[in-house]
Amino acid sequence: MAPSAIHSPRPSQQGFIDPDDLRTKFPLAMLAMYKKEVPLYGDLIKIVIAMRNGDVASKRLDLERHGAIRLRIPLERQTVRRIFAIIGLYPVGYYDLTPAGLPIHTTYFRPICFAALKRNPFRVFTTLLRPDLLEDAQSKNLALDLLSKRKHESLAQNSFFILRLVHSTSM
Repeated sequence: MAPSAIHSPRPSQQGFIDPDDLRTKFPLAMLAMYKKEVPLYGDLIKIVIAMRNGDVASKRLDLERHGAIRLRIPLERQTVRRIFAIIGLYPVGYYDLTPAGLPIHTTYFRPICFAALKRNPFRVFTTLLRPDLLEDAQSKNLALDLLSKRKHESLAQNSFFILRLVHSTSM
């Protein structure tokens, strides 16, 4: 990780941490957690780094650039929107994939200011299953049943998880 990517040359306002700095630390915390949970992912990262060794283009690849979250209910999208704003990520684009046969709505969150994009272009792609758009009754009922079992706990868990990562990066 390039030290300049983590350290902000701009002073934080009123003692708050710069959103660009949080956005840089956030995916690093996610990556560390994921490597711990899935050790083979850490091995994959080592292989990619070894393959890039000596490649001039690898200098641009020292930051995580992409994350993905699968949301279960519309309220989760509202919650992540509010949390991601803390780290300078805002919803950009909204895609309805139902014409492609997928009952999914998507958006991605990224910085919207050119300076913030240049500093760290990290973005998070989110998908939201829309069981109400399923035409097959059996598939729709299965999706609704599975979502109802996880609805309440998943919102709290996802929100807590994201807030915990944001908090751990601010220390």
